[in-house]
Amino acid sequence: MTRRIVPGALTIWLALAVLPGVAAAQQESSVESSATEAQPRTADHSSMTVERVRDGFAIAPDFKVTRFNNTTGYLAGAYGGWVIDNTLLIGAGGYGLTNGSGGSSRSGMGYGGAVIGWMAHTDQAIGFGARALVGFGQASYPGTLTYVPRPPFPIPFDVDSRQSPIATTVSTVQATFHEHFFVTEPQADLLIRISPILRLDAGVGYRLIGADRGVNSQLRGVTGSVSLQIGGTTYERAARLR
Repeated sequence: MTRRIVPGALTIWLALAVLPGVAAAQQESSVESSATEAQPRTADHSSMTVERVRDGFAIAPDFKVTRFNNTTGYLAGAYGGWVIDNTLLIGAGGYGLTNGSGGSSRSGMGYGGAVIGWMAHTDQAIGFGARALVGFGQASYPGTLTYVPRPPFPIPFDVDSRQSPIATTVSTVQATFHEHFFVTEPQADLLIRISPILRLDAGVGYRLIGADRGVNSQLRGVTGSVSLQIGGTTYERAARLR
């Protein structure tokens, strides 16, 4: 008995035989395409980092060398305040003279006030910045005072002297002058990063004094300073995302 294959049935049989292979090929192509598309995304995620910035308080012991009453003076003090985004410092500071003029115990100077500063590249090994102090101070220093034989006259200073300010002959006496003054001290800084919370700050500035002209020249001058800044803004970096 001979079987006859109907053309329509042959077509159906061939379709059923080929379809599973086509479906498998399409599935493999879809998997490869998905893997190819996913690979760049994985690479992008692995190169991303999460960084948290936290503002904080900073304090810096500070030492200055300056001119005071035509001699070299040494000032010790500190400044500190709140650091915002590792860039802006808002706080206060104060300084006092540690050595007398020519070894005299009658010499002294102290001043303090508000401090505002700006910093850049503080997350790198070398950064820079600027800050300024605006406030008030008091100074005392020895000097000479010449008296003339005239009736009592006003003296424009608070004078400590063993001799009377009223003399019958021309005379010169040693006296100690006391002065209150307004001070502004801007300076430029070089920042050296030691650790995330420690920076060495080396700066050069100029102390401007608002006082009488004669006193002004005794108290104003260039300053050089070295300080160690502790604290401030910190960065926290999370692990890379994969």
